[in-house]
Amino acid sequence: HAHAAQTSAARGARRREPPVVSYASAVERAAPAVVNIYTARLVTEQVNPFPPFAPFSGLFGNLLPEYRQHIERTLGSGVIIDKQGHIVTNYHVIANAEAIRVQLADGRIAKPRIVGVDPDTDLAVLQINLPHLPV
Repeated sequence: HAHAAQTSAARGARRREPPVVSYASAVERAAPAVVNIYTARLVTEQVNPFPPFAPFSGLFGNLLPEYRQHIERTLGSGVIIDKQGHIVTNYHVIANAEAIRVQLADGRIAKPRIVGVDPDTDLAVLQINLPHLPV
């Protein structure tokens, strides 16, 4: 009798186990709508023309500043949310960018327009104008 009760309890425990959750199908469906967002901006930095410990570096470095410019590039991601080409991304991805490009999973590239930003919530909405968007 005790063995039958244990077997029945073991079967009941197996039935109560939570189902295995897999996000694979959701990711597979959403992946085409995920985009890469490339940004670029020109950065100007003041540099001291003298080595840091050279005599007079502090004095003359401030009087004779040199500037160096370089292009800072970033890569972020976003998601196309509708057929009108709206893309949700993080604000910090596009903040201070002078050039923005969006690349779709199929390789197409578009120049987006910024629809709106909210730095407090770190959200931004972009829009691209391309046909046949994966949504």
